[in-house]
Amino acid sequence: MWLLLAALPVLACGWLLYSRSDRRVVARAEHGSGGERVAAIDQLAGKSAPKYRQTFRKLAADPNPVVASHAILGLVGSNDPVDLQIFHDALHDKRKEVRESAIDGLGALDKAKIQVEAPALIGILDTDEDAGVKGTAAQILGQRRIWTAMPSLIKAMRDPDITIRHRANAAVETILGLKVGYHAEDPPHQREQAIQRTETAFRAWESNDQSGIVPPKPAGK
Repeated sequence: MWLLLAALPVLACGWLLYSRSDRRVVARAEHGSGGERVAAIDQLAGKSAPKYRQTFRKLAADPNPVVASHAILGLVGSNDPVDLQIFHDALHDKRKEVRESAIDGLGALDKAKIQVEAPALIGILDTDEDAGVKGTAAQILGQRRIWTAMPSLIKAMRDPDITIRHRANAAVETILGLKVGYHAEDPPHQREQAIQRTETAFRAWESNDQSGIVPPKPAGK
């Protein structure tokens, strides 16, 4: 018992030093310069403490696109309605880095919420003008196996940008659980033949199951 009592001042001192250290990191994130701010945000995000959410929420609207995008990444994994609104607002930000972080935020939601938010991600795939943003949306839709995204993903397999085509195909393969011989770098006529095979498989499965989140099983399995 006396050992515990003797250790209390040491523990208290350590807590105060830790608290001061955290406050210094928060101060650098909010008022530092250049890369120092981004490094501080990433350091806070690595601690995974909810108490830093207010800092991330504040910095999500920062004029610096790198700072804002990293702050949004600090909120990834949160299902809080306040953070969901931040993700939604960021989807329509003029800065591509911010939009990509917002996609990551929505893509990390739990199964129930991703079903609700899937249309927003599909909308980005359909309408965003940046190839990187569209590719990120395709990747997340594939990773979360969003069945309702299939029409948009198949359309993206015809995109002029090879990176978008590649990511869209990877997403389709993940959702369908099969390969149809599509290669983003193939000549247009070969790609189209593979896309038609994809559409045939999609229509066959869709007629039997429209589960929305989990793709139907192939016949016979």
